[in-house]
Amino acid sequence: YKLLVLAFDDSSLPEEFRGMGRRASEVLRKLMAETRACVIVDPQRVRLQTPLNPERLWELWKIGGIHAVVRGRIKEAMIAEEKTHALALVTVEAELLSTETGQVVKGAFGQNPIRLSRTQGPQRRMKALEKALEGALTEVRDSLLLGLSQMEWNTSVIRVEGNAVYINAGRKSGLKVGEELEVFAPGPEVHHPLTGAIIGRSPGPKKGSIRIEGFFGLDVAKAVILEGKGIAPGDMVKPTR
Repeated sequence: YKLLVLAFDDSSLPEEFRGMGRRASEVLRKLMAETRACVIVDPQRVRLQTPLNPERLWELWKIGGIHAVVRGRIKEAMIAEEKTHALALVTVEAELLSTETGQVVKGAFGQNPIRLSRTQGPQRRMKALEKALEGALTEVRDSLLLGLSQMEWNTSVIRVEGNAVYINAGRKSGLKVGEELEVFAPGPEVHHPLTGAIIGRSPGPKKGSIRIEGFFGLDVAKAVILEGKGIAPGDMVKPTR
């Protein structure tokens, strides 16, 4: 899965803790990348328009093959210091947003065990705070991984040149040379009959099949068309059943 982690909101914290939101996103990206369960997208490579809504999230999928976006806030941060050591407590909240539906797939909450933040020596206040932040975000990571596991994997077509098709997934996404995939037109949104919320998108008509020929760039694959016609940018690519 391709995952975009936004800077956390830290606007409600005291002045001394401002800037923690950006640091939180950096730490969470590292923790998620270490699991090898997802490909982390550099936010500087994405033109993100706010506020986020289902249409803008869907554009992230079509253009960049991004499956989900993480946004969150640091709810609480505090440091207690004694003569020889410091302790810190950090509480964070986060949401995993599906780019396919625009809805929250999973909410996450994290709070570090305060005893594990105990730090001595120079700069113990900041070091204790860093330990606390990583501890809280480790709990958030575990919830986000559970949410990702509930999502169906697919990707999008970037462009088509003759018989060649370029897609928004490559070696990092787990694809292999020779693997065959199916291509569908993007289908209509499926809405919940009671709430009206988008619960998914049904694939449109099948357009054809492709085979992976090679990889390049950060996480892009080149494929060849095995059958079908009319494959176009923005089409949905799914594993062969």
